[in-house]
Amino acid sequence: MQFDILIVFFLALAFAVTLGAVGGTIHSRRSDALKEIKQNIEKGKKKLKKLKKKAKKLENGGEKGSNS
Repeated sequence: MQFDILIVFFLALAFAVTLGAVGGTIHSRRSDALKEIKQNIEKGKKKLKKLKKKAKKLENGGEKGSNS
């Protein structure tokens, strides 16, 4: 009887450890993905800023002598 309780205890312990490991892995990957998304957004903002500057230059006669 006591042996059965011991087996159930260790099975429950193993299950809890496995769940903890899986949960930690999922959280870590999610965190990494969020960091990557934030970096991509920052890169996109920088590119947009550069394109806006280029567009402004072109509007102000950056290409002199073109027949457009």
